Amino acid sequence: MKKKIYLITSIMVMLALMGCGKDKKTGNNFFELDNPQKVEVYDSCDANEPPIEVTDQKVIAEICDLIQSAKLEEGGLQGEGGFGVKVICKSKEYDFVYSANGIMYKDKHYDITNDIDLLNILYIAEAGNSPFRFIDPTKIEVLDTCGATDPPIVVTDQEQITKICHLIQSAELESGGEPGEGGFSLKIVCRDKTYEIGCAGGGITYDGEHYDITNSVDLTAILEILNANDKE
Repeated sequence: MKKKIYLITSIMVMLALMGCGKDKKTGNNFFELDNPQKVEVYDSCDANEPPIEVTDQKVIAEICDLIQSAKLEEGGLQGEGGFGVKVICKSKEYDFVYSANGIMYKDKHYDITNDIDLLNILYIAEAGNSPFRFIDPTKIEVLDTCGATDPPIVVTDQEQITKICHLIQSAELESGGEPGEGGFSLKIVCRDKTYEIGCAGGGITYDGEHYDITNSVDLTAILEILNANDKE
């Protein structure tokens, strides 16, 4: 009988220890993003800056999967800067601020303890349904496709790089059509990969496939960005 009581007591102690600190660590279900309708990514330091609104369900799902894959542990200190993320679900809203590999949620800070980088939320939101993520672009090479022997224009100015990347991401693309004559090509070097894009005749060629631009974005404006910098 004493052995049975000792065994039961031991099991209870083990269960108590397992439950101890349960509210300190969170698993993949910390954010129960049930039926998300919209994601807003906003500047947490400037309330006047309009948020990036994401309504495309495929992009929302990608952001939510990234959030839920982050393992969080309560503690640590909030870093400077960062950005806010609001996930609007059918029954609830989740609003947190990401900075320096951690998040602030409901006045508590959580460190991210696995290798998930929530900074990628910003890149995904900026890209929308564009195939171009442009994660930490560091250099762009612009080459005249008609003069392949000419050296490329190398862009390392971060402001120019940002303008060019945002312009490309703002182009709505539809697979199909034929490449136009002439034009120019871009090599965009990012942290995770290098994108090589051909631009000609109101469309682009990327990864062996041609896309027509279906909105009013004109990628020849990239050359205007470069010319404007030359004049300064």
